[in-house]
Amino acid sequence: DGTVRLWDPASGQPTATLQGHTDSVNGVAFSPDGRQLASASGDHTVRLWDPASGQPTATLQGHTGWVTGVAFSPDGRQLASASADRTVRLWDPASGQPTATLQGHTDWVKEVAFSPDGRQLASAGDDGTVRLWDPASGQPTATLRGHTDSVNGVAFSPDGRQLASASGDHTVRLWDYPLWSDFSAGAAAGDVGDLARERCSVHRIGEPVAGLA
Repeated sequence: DGTVRLWDPASGQPTATLQGHTDSVNGVAFSPDGRQLASASGDHTVRLWDPASGQPTATLQGHTGWVTGVAFSPDGRQLASASADRTVRLWDPASGQPTATLQGHTDWVKEVAFSPDGRQLASAGDDGTVRLWDPASGQPTATLRGHTDSVNGVAFSPDGRQLASASGDHTVRLWDYPLWSDFSAGAAAGDVGDLARERCSVHRIGEPVAGLA
């Protein structure tokens, strides 16, 4: 419905409705200190909000397609956005200004995730790849291949030594750092979408298939 809603998880009651987007809202992320909330929308924008007041603080413009996901860096000094325009954009959330445009995917970018130390950024694409980037330089560092359909979600392990990717090919793949070899794959039948809401058991050990850019 084009809105972001805030809820009290203890009571389950809504506390605010954030309005401003003019198309579907596809993803949200809190900054590490909880003082900012970012939302990604089909209206091609990222919006920043003050969760305490529910008021908008900035509209980040630059994408030319749906914005499908957002993620803050662990130190809160960078914001990444994924888009149907095949790019990942980096922003300074303090100023709302763009700092880099990461190009390489050949189809929609579905989701982005920072490593726990903030030194790596992963992006999931409809082109069937996971791409890794250096957020400091904006340069690509690796392309992980092996999925046979769109990659819809990515997540780093808490120690940053593993990366999980979820795909429309009905598998979850685990990638091992530092060689980024794919050492396990597989999931129950069905479309594997958002890793945050799908619990799919890994049941097959696979051969390394990663290709380093």
